Amino acid sequence: MKHSIIIAGIILMVLAACKEKKASEPANGLPEDFVQFYEKFHSDSAYQMAHIQFPLPGLPSGVTEENKGDFESFHWQRKDWVLHKPFKNPDNQFERTFDVISEDIIIETIQVKSTDIKMVRRFAKLSGDWFLIYYRNLNF
Repeated sequence: MKHSIIIAGIILMVLAACKEKKASEPANGLPEDFVQFYEKFHSDSAYQMAHIQFPLPGLPSGVTEENKGDFESFHWQRKDWVLHKPFKNPDNQFERTFDVISEDIIIETIQVKSTDIKMVRRFAKLSGDWFLIYYRNLNF
């Protein structure tokens, strides 16, 4: 009986140690309402579309320093939007950071490690709700 309790305790400790943080969960230190928004934004397509300020300023992929000027007035359109899914990093190739600029503005950057290639999204709290207000697809 005593051995069963010890074995059960060890199994529980191993399971607790192996429990992974959800890959899509934003880093600690973010406002709780932003964390809730961020999770719903990536799990509910209708919610995502309702929380993007179209036409959305940003940059498509493939923009270089040489052709950047061609995209100065680029905007993502609702009809062309590809839904964003939760961030996954199975091979640990990317580094994600959140910069809390103010209580109402957060910038997320996902960068390919050891390169200048990155994706940038800016979120703003407008009239009490969070919105995606800028999206720069993977670029140098």
